[in-house]
Amino acid sequence: MYKASERYSQLSSGRSQFLDTAVECSELTLPYLVQHDLRQKGGKVQLTQPWQSVGAKAVVTLAAKLMLALLPPQTSFFKLQVRDDKLGEEMDPAMRSELDLSFSKIERMILDYIAAQNDRVVVHQALKHLIVSGNALIFMGKDGLKHFPLQRYV
Repeated sequence: MYKASERYSQLSSGRSQFLDTAVECSELTLPYLVQHDLRQKGGKVQLTQPWQSVGAKAVVTLAAKLMLALLPPQTSFFKLQVRDDKLGEEMDPAMRSELDLSFSKIERMILDYIAAQNDRVVVHQALKHLIVSGNALIFMGKDGLKHFPLQRYV
């Protein structure tokens, strides 16, 4: 039986090639986004200064466009409905409209919940990590979404 730290160090060797590539890509775009584990390097790292901002602008713009596609503001990005072939029998139009009204209320409740949480911020950060490093982890817990960058998990 391994201790957690032993298991983490054992598994982190398999992740190192992906982390090295992500750090190199991050140095060209957003140097603060993906860094090597600071505990191994003594705690202080000098970030490289990219002398152009094309990579950073590209990452931020692409993440914003993907964010608008995934979670558009003030509009529903999904629709709840019942397929007619799954009902089995013909439904009364009044009952059908009442069912559609109930579904639209549920849609609005879900959209209000998403707007009240900080899920958009977490998803945007994860999208930036996906663009730069090709890897991100989002954990959905009781308190909402939490993003873990590549250097924080194996």
